[in-house]
Amino acid sequence: EPPPQVALAAPRSRSAGAPAAAAAPAPAPQSAAKVAEAGPRSGHPEAALARYASLRAAGSLSGEVRTFPGCEGESWRKVERDAQGRTVKYVREGHVAGHHLRVEHLFGADGALAAVRVIDLERGVPVDAGALGLTIPRDATEAAADAPPRCER
Repeated sequence: EPPPQVALAAPRSRSAGAPAAAAAPAPAPQSAAKVAEAGPRSGHPEAALARYASLRAAGSLSGEVRTFPGCEGESWRKVERDAQGRTVKYVREGHVAGHHLRVEHLFGADGALAAVRVIDLERGVPVDAGALGLTIPRDATEAAADAPPRCER
């Protein structure tokens, strides 16, 4: 069963950009099919969403934005971390298979992937990550701001 798709945040305008930053080397994380095969370890996505909302409301998240010029699959990313430096939410935008996508990843307190939401920004509709063969980080350690960009998928 694929990672649950839950509402993670209100969609941003597709024209919203990200500040410039340095590029990183190429990635080697798992594909969505591998994540779907194993399933998330973090209990319920609702618990991870509640944790994210609570940390955000308390002002306990810090964020970092990186851009990757020339990287089609991930032109930018925003990583939000808790006070202990653990990745809580990772959002990326890019173009994959003719779609302009925003991919939102939510991680549980244990660092495991809890939920993924993929939005086609041109059409404003959800997209199945597995159907596009997107590379989905299974663990928060694969979703750090300095992780290699996902230029392919």
